[in-house]
Amino acid sequence: NSKAWMTSVPFKEWAKKLNNKFRWAGSSILVFVDNCAAHPPMELTNLKVAFFPPNTTSRLQPCDAGIIANLKIGYRKRLLRHIL
Repeated sequence: NSKAWMTSVPFKEWAKKLNNKFRWAGSSILVFVDNCAAHPPMELTNLKVAFFPPNTTSRLQPCDAGIIANLKIGYRKRLLRHIL
């Protein structure tokens, strides 16, 4: 997707880097992600990726439920008041 925020390549690089960090620390972590194409299933030693169930992202991630949109509206409103 040309408008995607992330593709699978940077996600895989980030996950491998995080896995190495926790491998050296001797710990393991669980990361929850939504089920989009940029988050492929991965088998790593110290990082487990768990996927949210389909069609539940907006309920489980409040930022997807309009918080970001409201923040942008408030910012634009304040910016326009400042300019005017």
